[in-house]
Amino acid sequence: KLLSLATMLTALGLSFLILEDKSIIPHCLIVASGYMLYPFGVVQCLFFSKVKSRYNAWSQIVCCAIYNSIRVFAILNCSSIAVYFVAEAVLAGLSYGIMFVFYWRFCNSPLKWSFRWKEVMALIPLALPMSITVVFNMVYARTDMLMLEHYKGVEMVGFYTIAARFTENWTLFLQLFAQVFSAAVISSRNISALEYSKQLHRYYFMLFWISLPPILLMLLLGRIICTLLYGNAFAVSASILHWHILTLPCNGLLMAFHCHAVCEHRLKIIAAVFCLGALINVPLNMLLIKHLGASGAAISSATAMPIGITLALICTHKGQHDLFFMLRSIFTLPSFRLGMLVKDSKEEAI
Repeated sequence: KLLSLATMLTALGLSFLILEDKSIIPHCLIVASGYMLYPFGVVQCLFFSKVKSRYNAWSQIVCCAIYNSIRVFAILNCSSIAVYFVAEAVLAGLSYGIMFVFYWRFCNSPLKWSFRWKEVMALIPLALPMSITVVFNMVYARTDMLMLEHYKGVEMVGFYTIAARFTENWTLFLQLFAQVFSAAVISSRNISALEYSKQLHRYYFMLFWISLPPILLMLLLGRIICTLLYGNAFAVSASILHWHILTLPCNGLLMAFHCHAVCEHRLKIIAAVFCLGALINVPLNMLLIKHLGASGAAISSATAMPIGITLALICTHKGQHDLFFMLRSIFTLPSFRLGMLVKDSKEEAI
């Protein structure tokens, strides 16, 4: 985490040297200050491994509440753009800081941590697929805006950013559920293969279908919300939002598949899914933005995700099984009765 932060700050410093417009440097530094808490996020991995994801979830809930409160305050008080950058700094790092506080308060003292270079060097090759995934995930999120600016100008990027922000907020909502209920999937793998399959079925089903209410809400009230918060001049963002919000179901599936693949130590397939999705997004943007503008960029994102995950999985026999399992989990109703975990385990033992 510290090496990642050092790399980011170095790249940022070099960027400042070649920037023509120096006026944006203070705003960049405000956002960068939020990333100073990024190394504290290392405890997130511990919470996952100890099935204590509730700490991660609460951290994100508090961070999201503060972030949106700052933005609403800025909108209602017609604050300067610097306040919005402060909100972005909060979103970038506050959740990691809160996680660290939870760790120190309820788990252990970081003063007792140790560091071994030998173990680090052994883990780096295994961590590369996950690192690639993070990079392509960031590229995925920014490709639309870069290509939209190239084809349609900065103004359309502004409209698109508003729509994307609404979707990102709902994605955070999905992530909270994903983190809380991932504990059930992880722990079930230590019980039996049958119980693991059942919990995974429930996990896919929940993360896919729980995204539908936000979609319906945004389709019905998106225009009203956009004009209420940003004014009539930004009503165009609503039509973009109507397409961009359709990325939510696939986001849920990607979260579920991420947990699925990590449980089975199949990190390379995660990287393949995100890489293919990011690569497919580029030609789709080139085609759709020219004809449909910013809505085309949103349609491209919603289309590239399912195509990427499908192509990545059908290439291997295990991947085909995973794809079939994913589709079956979505369209068949699992059991959510309390006590099923214990009951089914007893029946299997008999």
